[in-house]
Amino acid sequence: PAKAWMSDSGQERCMMFASAKFAKGDVLVAGLGLAIYPQFVLALNRPVKSITIIENNQQIIDLIQTNWFKDEYRDKVKVTIINSDIEDFLAETKEKFDTIYLDTWEDADARYLAGVNYLISLSSNCIMDDGIIQAW
Repeated sequence: PAKAWMSDSGQERCMMFASAKFAKGDVLVAGLGLAIYPQFVLALNRPVKSITIIENNQQIIDLIQTNWFKDEYRDKVKVTIINSDIEDFLAETKEKFDTIYLDTWEDADARYLAGVNYLISLSSNCIMDDGIIQAW
């Protein structure tokens, strides 16, 4: 049966708001979704230099890209959206990030734990020494 993959439920918003409060520096976001996490990062006026978002679905990028990044933030933070799989990006990039936020699985079911741990492991090569890796 059809299942919602992305939502802006109260639970989603609360979890992303709590995570966004810790964002700093150069931020990597795995999974664009409805762009709730980066919107919170910007609205909370976090000390962020850039936000790089990795999304593997071009239709999601096309749907969200033009609607969420408000003009008031354009001069403050560089935002880049890349159409790629997060595993490929993490394995290939030489960039280092201060904050990595991983949100690429459909729910918090334990069956995704191995994949979550794998992404955290890949992320450890791309995080600054004093950086933070967060997983939804």
